[in-house]
Amino acid sequence: MLRHAMMRRPAGRQPSFVMLRPDPIPPLKQQLASLLVERLDGWSGEMAGSLMGVDQPRMSNLRNAQLDRFSLERLIRFVERIGGDVTIQVAWTRKRFIGRKDSGTLWGAE
Repeated sequence: MLRHAMMRRPAGRQPSFVMLRPDPIPPLKQQLASLLVERLDGWSGEMAGSLMGVDQPRMSNLRNAQLDRFSLERLIRFVERIGGDVTIQVAWTRKRFIGRKDSGTLWGAE
């Protein structure tokens, strides 16, 4: 529903909805990066980078939590490459979605 509405939005115009919650991606990236760094503790940047398919400077970025160069998808792939599994769990904060398709409403009453 939301995807369809956003695809029809004229260029340069802001969407009619307002996000009420902070972006969940940065904390997820931080969590994965922390787990990766912990798992690779004691490995040289060159060795760890070789295993994950990145160069030593990117490993340094990862170890220093400079995550702007990494997408969430890429971090998930790194976890898989070193033997981890990633599971996503969704917790609904509202009982149901309320709003009409064309209203632009994202969050309804409980």
